[in-house]
Amino acid sequence: MTTPAKSAEKFRPKPGQKIADRYVTGRVLGEGNFGIVCEGQQLFFGEPTRRVAIKICKHKGVSPETIRDVFKDAFLLAETMDSLKSAEARSHLVHVFDLGVAPELDDRGYLVMEYVPGTTLAAQFASFGKVPASQLLKWMRQTCIALAGLHDLSEPVVHRDLKPDNVLLGVDLGVRLIDFGLSARLMSSGIVPGVAGTTTYMAPETSLGKSTRASDVYSVGLMLYEGLTGTLPFSHLVVPPEIPDIAHSSWLYEKKRNLDIAPPSAVNNTVTPELDTIILRCLKFDPLDRFPHAGTLLKALDDPTSATTGWEATVREVPEMNASGDLQGAREKLEQSLRKGSHSAEGRFRLLSKLGGVLSESGEHTQAAGVYKEAWELVQNTAILKTRQERSEVLQAIADCYRKAGNMFFAKKYQKRAEDEIKPR
Repeated sequence: MTTPAKSAEKFRPKPGQKIADRYVTGRVLGEGNFGIVCEGQQLFFGEPTRRVAIKICKHKGVSPETIRDVFKDAFLLAETMDSLKSAEARSHLVHVFDLGVAPELDDRGYLVMEYVPGTTLAAQFASFGKVPASQLLKWMRQTCIALAGLHDLSEPVVHRDLKPDNVLLGVDLGVRLIDFGLSARLMSSGIVPGVAGTTTYMAPETSLGKSTRASDVYSVGLMLYEGLTGTLPFSHLVVPPEIPDIAHSSWLYEKKRNLDIAPPSAVNNTVTPELDTIILRCLKFDPLDRFPHAGTLLKALDDPTSATTGWEATVREVPEMNASGDLQGAREKLEQSLRKGSHSAEGRFRLLSKLGGVLSESGEHTQAAGVYKEAWELVQNTAILKTRQERSEVLQAIADCYRKAGNMFFAKKYQKRAEDEIKPR
């Protein structure tokens, strides 16, 4: 399918234009590089019956053979809607009604969808400045219901372009998730290859072409953060002018890797500590440290305490147990939590680090060194430890334990590695 760019740019459907004797076009609702969306009416025996949204391809000359490529998102969405187990998830997605080629419009492809009068999440963000947490949670919970339906399919679908502009709010302020142009099914490897989406709301791994369900979770975290604070957590990052354009993505990737994100409650007093924890977990740089998919995030939003009853709660309790002299109790609690085996990489690292400290205080220095080593091996090639000082401290802990155990060979080995970690480079 080839079409001169000039003819595509000039195309604009006229109000009152009939399509296939079943639809008639109305006012334009929106326009993109690919097509124009207008309000329309569906005709039953020539009579206007219900409002619809009609998306018309700007490029002419579409054929029945090429229509699947032109509207591949519509095929995916229609197939997905038919496979969804949750009726509630369907209610938060826009339904596809019809698809075809219009001879009346120089063989342009058209897509007929549910018409949703209302506004967008982006418009609400602009109106509120800072959205009260109670209101934003209603919208984002509905967004997660739709996403959970997609993520829970036997062949999970990843949206890959979640942003406030793609969350419609009907006149009842009910959510409809839209724009599946970049959506795709997960491959057997557990990823969707290819760089896709809007850079501002893109997860770090998506910028490397390795999207997962947790990539959508990251985007939801950004929308939560932006809605509550009026800004994005990295809006202050400005690429220096001396950095060439080709290196912009790499520069931003590394800056985000080491970014300490301030909790939303710092600027919005309607945010609870539990909601802070949920949002900051969504925004973890490493996808393994986030909620793995929208269903687990939805559970946390419905029961905020569930997001902090795992490793985080255990890590908070251990210092109090140590202070009271209950080292054995602290050890048993940590070992019990580790045996559950369902923690994120960061969670397991924090639990192991605490256990290493408890074992060292108990005089079991060799065992403590082994636990610290396990913690180090878990995170040494990840972004969990953001600074060289943090990395050095873990290596130093291993060296100290070996020294106390009398194993000077390994003590010197890890001492040197700890010192090398913080040397100027």
